[in-house]
Amino acid sequence: MRHGIGHRSESSGSCVNATKVESTAVVKAAASKRKDTMTAGRAVVTLGLILVVAGLLLEFAPALRLGRLPGDFSFGGGNFRVYVPLGTSILLSVLLTLLFGLFGRR
Repeated sequence: MRHGIGHRSESSGSCVNATKVESTAVVKAAASKRKDTMTAGRAVVTLGLILVVAGLLLEFAPALRLGRLPGDFSFGGGNFRVYVPLGTSILLSVLLTLLFGLFGRR
């Protein structure tokens, strides 16, 4: 008796069913790989957008007065200076919370 695709053997069961299971596994693996690639691509695009926003913030930082807001404390003496950007920290915390709240939902 011949053994192969589509032929039945008393000892091994149906080869057709085994072929279906193997092809289903291959399709699932390809879909998983595609999903991983899409996730990686999305991460690269997100990182690029974050870098663009950071670059724009650095370019226009003097106009935004970050670091010189009410609530930013600076004190010191002769050889040292202590800077506590409390107002800037609170502002950035609120902005980042809103940003992640809007774009973090799925």
